Amino acid sequence: LPDMSVLGAGAHGAVSGTVRATGRAEAGTATLSLTGRDMAVGQPKLDGLLRGASQVDLALALAEGRIDVRTARVSNPQVQASATGSVAADGSSADLEATLALPDLRALGSGFGGAVQAQARVSGSMKSGALTLNATTRSLSVGQPQADSLLRGDGTVQLDLALRDNRIEVRSAALNTPQLQVSASGALTGEAQNLNVDARLANLGVVLPEFP
Repeated sequence: LPDMSVLGAGAHGAVSGTVRATGRAEAGTATLSLTGRDMAVGQPKLDGLLRGASQVDLALALAEGRIDVRTARVSNPQVQASATGSVAADGSSADLEATLALPDLRALGSGFGGAVQAQARVSGSMKSGALTLNATTRSLSVGQPQADSLLRGDGTVQLDLALRDNRIEVRSAALNTPQLQVSASGALTGEAQNLNVDARLANLGVVLPEFP
């Protein structure tokens, strides 16, 4: 597709690639390889991440009711993302690991900055599943002065959730930067929230300059 503007308002750039499928619906493989150039879809933050040359690779295998995600990868100067694992063909369960690297959040637009690297895993089903997330950050900024002050420097994010019969158990959740340490645990059920939260500021003057 040499000119993506035919897709509608806001779209531009170019994309080309190949798709290959073998086997049958119950047991087969599929591969996709796409190369894009300055792609845009009319969403400023997403468009910023798609700037320049992008490569998308996907390799799937279907057997015995499960989709094996052998390769799922997006790569360009602004974002590196990948995933592997398996998903039930009916979407009822999954076991996936994913990584994400955003080396310069200024690509998202005005006010954003810093870098993020993250690893996540999803396993189980909606009735009994788990999600873990571990990330490192560097001098994050989101365009809000007080938040930016708290996020300065090197930081870490950690999340460990379990899902049991529509109840989300927050086994642990934590955000740590040189200025701020926040941790939480508890459970979420429908509209009910039962969370224990602990937050500590190294220096109150970071958000309230009148304090020493």
